[in-house]
Amino acid sequence: MGIFYKVRLVSQSEKTDGGWYNDLPSNLSSSPTKQNIDYIPAVLNFPANFTFSAVGKTNGDMNLRDEYAEEVKNVIKSISGGDEYCSTFEVVPRGSKFTKVLCVVEVQSATMINTIYEDIANLQKTVMRF
Repeated sequence: MGIFYKVRLVSQSEKTDGGWYNDLPSNLSSSPTKQNIDYIPAVLNFPANFTFSAVGKTNGDMNLRDEYAEEVKNVIKSISGGDEYCSTFEVVPRGSKFTKVLCVVEVQSATMINTIYEDIANLQKTVMRF
């Protein structure tokens, strides 16, 4: 069993509000979705297990829930490759209208993490990813 890390990208406003976010590099852009994720290699030694979390609007419809989970799975598989791409996959209802999808993947670089997050963001049902 490996060690799992979870990194949260923060905006410039969160960074300056105080707390431990002030320790992040000053070159962090105001948009956490941009390629400016220089601190990830400082906290992860690649390859590393990384948990991707995405929330999609599925309106309580089981078919939409399954469809969204499959879309997230396909995005991650297309970038990480291989049949054994996801060591843990979990689908959790978030209230009555949303579905949270969690997937633990062995990532090879910070660029791979960013690419997966960007592609998940492009899914029509995605409302949040972290």
